[in-house]
Amino acid sequence: LGKLGDPDVVDVARGLLTDGNRDVRFAAMLSLGVTDAGRARYALMSIGSDARYGRKLLDRTSLSAEDRGTALLSSALRGEGDTAMVLEGLLEAGDDASLQLLTAICEAAGLGRAAESIPALSALALDEGRPEFVRSAALSALGRVGDPSVVPVLIQALDAGGLEPTRAAVVALGLTAHAGHPWAVDRLIDILD
Repeated sequence: LGKLGDPDVVDVARGLLTDGNRDVRFAAMLSLGVTDAGRARYALMSIGSDARYGRKLLDRTSLSAEDRGTALLSSALRGEGDTAMVLEGLLEAGDDASLQLLTAICEAAGLGRAAESIPALSALALDEGRPEFVRSAALSALGRVGDPSVVPVLIQALDAGGLEPTRAAVVALGLTAHAGHPWAVDRLIDILD
């Protein structure tokens, strides 16, 4: 529906958000994600940030991490989601933040190439108190953002430990390091030795 470009699609998709079938809700979010309308973006970000309007759209008193994560990933399809704001809010929540949601917002930030998310992603990537899969998601997102300024964080992550975060840091370095970072290449060679 979203690809049709019809402005009425937003209302149809929003109506489907209350459907009891999870797949129908997710398809509606995907439709909103590819629709070129400010109302669609606002709806997705309201769901993703667990705002009152987002809960109203889904006709729920609270939103699951799965619904929130799907909304955030869908909003990233157009590169317009405010993933930095949501990620910072989740990090402030501390241990109460859903690990699934943290991973989804990292993916959304990476897909949307959200450079404004770099500080929060960097903090999450280096937080050894977080599970490896969450740190890996943050490192992968840093690589997808593609900003060479993250190379020092990626180098530091190589020493943070854990097989999966190390692999994610290596791949991210391959996406971000360039000829101006010869020490990044030297560090990667050290890992191979």
